[in-house]
Formats: sequence, C-alpha cells, structure tokens
Amino acid sequence: MNLITLFMAVLVVLMNLTLARSSLQIINLLRESFAGKPEFHRKQSWPFDPEVAARRRVDFERINGYRSMGLIERLGLGEDGRQDERRIQQAIRDEGIPITGRR
Repeated sequence: MNLITLFMAVLVVLMNLTLARSSLQIINLLRESFAGKPEFHRKQSWPFDPEVAARRRVDFERINGYRSMGLIERLGLGEDGRQDERRIQQAIRDEGIPITGRR
C-alpha cells in the first residue's frame, strides 16, 4: 500500500507540473499574441545625424543633377547596354517639347 500511495503522489505531482507548464505556455502565448515578444519592447537607440543630408546634397546634385534629373534619366534608359539607342529614340520622341525644371 505504501508503494501505491507513493506512486500516486508522484503521479499527482507530475500532473500538476505538466498542468503548470501548459498553463504557463498558454499565458505566454496569449501575452505574446497581444503584446508581442519582449524583444520588441526593448529600448533601442540609433545614431542619427539630421545634418548629414545638407552635407551630402552638394555631391548628390553634382552626380545626379538638379532635382535628380540625371538620375531619373539614367534609370529610364535601363541597364542592359542599350542606353545610347534609347537616348536617341527618346530625343526623337521628345523633339520640340521644352524641358522644364532646369535652373
């Protein structure tokens, strides 16, 4: 009888541990579903310099033109080695149309 009682006590303890673990898992699942994982709520800091754009603007305009006109043209010509052919086709197409936006 003592062995059976001991076995039943161990079984009850194991069941309680299992229930406690599963209930803890359910609580964690609900918490993470609604509030997100704890990693999302850590405080983060990013080095940011608001003046960097003003410093880089001169170089950007020198490379890409005023208001990125050169960049837009290069993107529109593609990157497959046929840029000169497309530039000629666009010049023929746009003949007589004034170009606006230049200084």
